[in-house]
Amino acid sequence: MKVSVLVPVCNGEAFLAECLESILAQDFADMEILIADDASTDGSVALVERYAARDSRIRWWKNPGNLGLARNWNCCLRAAKGEYIKYVHQDDKLLSPLAIQSMVRMLDNHTEVSLVSSMSQVLDECSRVIELRKCFEPGVMDGRQVIVRCLEQLSNMIGEPSVVMFRREQAARGYNEQLCHCLDLDLWFHLLEQGRFAYVAEPLCAFRRHVAQQSEINRHSGVASVENLALFKHWFERLGLREPMWRQALFAQIYDLRKNWGAEAESSIKEMMCALGRDRYAFLWCKRKTMRPFQKLCRQASQLVTQLEIDQKWSEVFQKRGHGGRMDLEIEKDRHAPKRILVVEACPLTPEQDGGSLRMFNFLQILRQMGNKATFVADNLQRNRHTEILESLGIENLHRPQINNIARFLKQRSAAYDDVILSRLAVAEKYIDLIKKYAPGTKVIFDTVDLHYLRVEREALTKADNNLKRLAAKCKKRELAVARKAHATLVVSPVEKQILKKECPRIRIEVVSNIHEIHARGGGFPNRRGLLFIGGFSHTPNVDAVFFFVRNIFPLVEKALPDVRFHILGSNIPDEISRLANLRILVHGFVQDVGPFFNTCKVSVAPLRFGAGVKGKINQSQSYGVPVVATSLAVEGMQLEHGKSVLVADTPEKFAEAIVSVYTNENLWNRLSQNGIKNLEEHFSFNSARTSLQSLFNPVPMETQTP
Repeated sequence: MKVSVLVPVCNGEAFLAECLESILAQDFADMEILIADDASTDGSVALVERYAARDSRIRWWKNPGNLGLARNWNCCLRAAKGEYIKYVHQDDKLLSPLAIQSMVRMLDNHTEVSLVSSMSQVLDECSRVIELRKCFEPGVMDGRQVIVRCLEQLSNMIGEPSVVMFRREQAARGYNEQLCHCLDLDLWFHLLEQGRFAYVAEPLCAFRRHVAQQSEINRHSGVASVENLALFKHWFERLGLREPMWRQALFAQIYDLRKNWGAEAESSIKEMMCALGRDRYAFLWCKRKTMRPFQKLCRQASQLVTQLEIDQKWSEVFQKRGHGGRMDLEIEKDRHAPKRILVVEACPLTPEQDGGSLRMFNFLQILRQMGNKATFVADNLQRNRHTEILESLGIENLHRPQINNIARFLKQRSAAYDDVILSRLAVAEKYIDLIKKYAPGTKVIFDTVDLHYLRVEREALTKADNNLKRLAAKCKKRELAVARKAHATLVVSPVEKQILKKECPRIRIEVVSNIHEIHARGGGFPNRRGLLFIGGFSHTPNVDAVFFFVRNIFPLVEKALPDVRFHILGSNIPDEISRLANLRILVHGFVQDVGPFFNTCKVSVAPLRFGAGVKGKINQSQSYGVPVVATSLAVEGMQLEHGKSVLVADTPEKFAEAIVSVYTNENLWNRLSQNGIKNLEEHFSFNSARTSLQSLFNPVPMETQTP
């Protein structure tokens, strides 16, 4: 037996099904699943019995009495037969079907490693992601160094039991049953004394935090701080680390608790203060307060001196190159770029969450690859983790505190750009008049992303809603007005180009569709199972599509495929979608790395009843070689052919029939997979988008059209 998956349970009915489903979804066969129920009084036992009847790999038992946390964990460990141990606690879950396989591979390939951990998500009670944790760089490192890092931070940076995997023989001593809070970290340190540490830089597991959790109870009661102090002090002495390092780490922890938690952490602060001493704390506090301003002043002075040296060195060169009788350093620094292009979006890009962001993210990369100076700014002036990624690709990002008011910035600086792309209707109508007034020589391009009024019109028709119909009419008037003012308007499909051309025949319209990378197909037909839907749920058509599928199509599919599962992935999952979850319908929510799902699911579905634009969910599925069953509206403008590169169906019966046919026919599955990839390469790849953008940003002048 390679792996023993251990699930200690005590009154865990609320999240246990989600936990067990994530284990059973693993693409790893050589494992046993041990469930030790510690005298639960809720419905946990009945739930475990149902799962045990369903999968022969599950062994379970109920303790005659409540053993407590540590003893129940050790009870599981002693019963395990696998070479490697993987705990998955009742509140937690595995995020990827390849989670166990990834950790096993790390232990197999590195025999010197005794403990493997990974990035993880922190969930709340509603399964929403509240934190993505990454504490180490990927790879293998010395075990002692990892212990020292934890001691310096006075924190468990390695992860909870559900986040790690280790060798059974090295953990024979088990958990310290005298502890009730930091017993996991105590065992991790014991393992790291025996070998090295490996870290996987992708979120494989999720740890749930809620008020009824034992660790949260320990924190509020003060037990956590007492145990942590004792454990950290013991290991500082055991490793022979210098006393000042211990005092500095303890001070930093107290300072942080006081600053961020205040009265809520009073009991923990008192314990730490006793260990540090008030005089020592006062000394370190004064040192911090006096040194920080001095260090800041030194940095500012150094920056000023550097700036003066640069100005002096290049002043003669700058004087020889003028711009309208004056020197514009912002333009001068990009003088070698063919064009300076500014993109204004509604908010920072989140390419892993919505198709519009992914399109713009790749759009910006192509502009930069063409040699242009590309600048991105969000209307809310915020930044996120993708800001740094764009900057590393050579794309300038503007945000607070660099600028504090976009309207003022555009008045002062829009004339410095050759082109300004205003993305989405709300942004375009807000700034187009201002740019045309203060920068008449700058070309303004309106990027619709999709025709907003068309999407609302179709929703009104589907729902027979007169209020939506009136809203669509207003949107149409606004959207056409902006399109007429712009030098050019971008749409994502030839169909929308025809629709817009009919309304505004004299304006310039260009098609710049979705842009996707082609991924290597993970697995073939025999090794796949399950259906998949992916989409952002702040987008109304996706919410409607999932309800339509679950209520009208999936029951028909289950009759022909009784073991099939339906996976729902996407950001901003509403509560009504979360409540659809059961043993056959798995609501995963936002997943950072969707690759494992696309590499293991057999069919992707797009049962959209209204909407506009090109559907990123279809593009993304085909980029991984996953066949798609979709409505005719979903494939609109995508150059897809029924029976060759996609299956199209518009009634529940036909849709279910199409799913069953591709799910059970390997030849059909392979044909749709291969042709889907070909269609993506031809119409939605970086190369096809580059051709469109080169045509758009060529030197031929773009004239503003009159209505």
